[in-house]
Amino acid sequence: MIKGVKMTLLKNIFEKISSITTSGIEVKSLSEDEVEVIVAEIKDLNPSEKEFIKNKLVEISKGRSSSYDPDIIAKKIYDNLFRDDGTLKDSRIVSGFAAEFFLICILIDNGFEQQFCYKNLEENSAKKGFDGLYQMNEEIWLVESKSTQEEDSISHKTTIKRAYDGITDQLAGKTKNDPWENAANHARAFKSSDSLINKLEKLSTDYTSRNYKLLSECNLIIGSTIIHKNTSLGVSDSKKIDDYIGGHQVKNEKVVAMNLSEQDLFVEIMKEIANDK
Repeated sequence: MIKGVKMTLLKNIFEKISSITTSGIEVKSLSEDEVEVIVAEIKDLNPSEKEFIKNKLVEISKGRSSSYDPDIIAKKIYDNLFRDDGTLKDSRIVSGFAAEFFLICILIDNGFEQQFCYKNLEENSAKKGFDGLYQMNEEIWLVESKSTQEEDSISHKTTIKRAYDGITDQLAGKTKNDPWENAANHARAFKSSDSLINKLEKLSTDYTSRNYKLLSECNLIIGSTIIHKNTSLGVSDSKKIDDYIGGHQVKNEKVVAMNLSEQDLFVEIMKEIANDK
C-alpha cells in the first residue's frame, strides 16, 4: 500500500510526489513548488460519502443558486447514461461521467472552490471545454480529466499524457471551441464572482485575437482515472507518476490518480438518489 492511500472517495489529501513514487525524487513545477499527488483507491461508497454526494449534487451540477431537488438532478443524470432502448451507453461515455464527477468530489473535499457546472449548459450531457475550473486562494486552477478501462492498457501514463496533450491543444487554439468563453459561461451559470467572470472573458477576448495563454502560465490539475476491478493495479502504477509527468511545462501541477473498481458505482448512486424521495 502506498503511503497515504485510502480506500475511500473522500478524506484523501495531496502529498508531495517524492513521498508517493518509487524513486522518491522531487519533481517541481515551473514555480519551483513540488508537484503534489493524490492516489485514491475506490471500491465502494460509504454512507457518509453518499450523503456528501446527495448534499452537493445540485450545486455541483447546476450552480450555487439552483432550486432543483437532488432527486431530479440525479434522475436527469441517470437517464442520460442510457440509450433510448434502455441499455447503458458506451462504457467510455459512462466512465467519463463517473471520473469527472468523482474528481469534483475529491477536489471540493480538498478545499478547491468549484467555478463551473458539471452538466453541459447546452444539452443534457457532461460539459465541454475545460473539464473543470477551480479557485484556491483566488488563483485559478484548470482541470483536465481522462479515464481508461479494463480492456485498455492499464496505466496512468496513457491518461496523463492524453490529459496534458488535450489541455495543451485547447490553450493553443487547436480545438474548435474557445475554452475560456465556455469557462466564462459556466462561471456565470454557477454564480461565480464578477471579478472571475471578467477575468475569463478577458482571456476569451485574447484567445479570439490569437493571443493564447501558455500552459506554463497556468495551474493545472490532471485527473487520471483507471477503472478496473483490481484497483491495486492502478495504485501500484501510481508509483511511477514521476516518470509520466516528465517534461511537463506547468506553473503549478497536481495529479489525482483515481483507481475505481467499476463505473457502476456512479450509475448506482445516481439511481439511489433519484429514487430517494
